[in-house]
Amino acid sequence: MKKFLVLLLVLALTLGVATAGCLNGYDELDYEDFEFTDENYEETVDPEFGPEETIYMSFVAYGFEADEDQYIEYSMYMTIENPDGEIYDGIDEYRFWDEQRDHIGGDWGEVELQATAGPEYEDMPFETWDEGENTITFKIIDHIGDKDLEFTKTFTVTNT
Repeated sequence: MKKFLVLLLVLALTLGVATAGCLNGYDELDYEDFEFTDENYEETVDPEFGPEETIYMSFVAYGFEADEDQYIEYSMYMTIENPDGEIYDGIDEYRFWDEQRDHIGGDWGEVELQATAGPEYEDMPFETWDEGENTITFKIIDHIGDKDLEFTKTFTVTNT
C-alpha cells in the first residue's frame, strides 16, 4: 500500500510539473482545419483565385493559455508574398488583432480565427494579386502563455 501511495504521489507531481503554468496542458500553439472559404466562411473553396479576388480564410488555433478568469490574450499578423518572394504593399505583418482579449469559457485555449485579404481594402494598397503561387504567413502570439505560432499556406492566382 505504501509503494502504491508513493507511486501515486510521484505520478501526481510529474503531471503537475508537466502542466505547470499552463492551465490547458498545451506546451505550444498549433492550428487545424485551415480552409480557404467563401465570403461567409461557410463553404471551402479551392485555393485558386483571380487577380482582383478577395481571399477568405478560416482556421482553429489552439493551445492558448487562459488566465484564472478564463480569458486568452493574443495577437495575429499576416504577411503575403508574391511568386517572386516580394511582400505586397500593406501586407507585411498586417495586424488583424493586437492583444485581443477573448473569454473562452474554459481552459481548453481554442479559438476560431478568420482572415480576409484582397486589393479592394484601403489598408492593402495594391491593385491586383500577381499571377502564380503566392505565400501567406500567419503569426499568432499568445501573450499569457508566452508562446507563438507561425505557419504558411499558398494560393494560386490565374488570369482565367
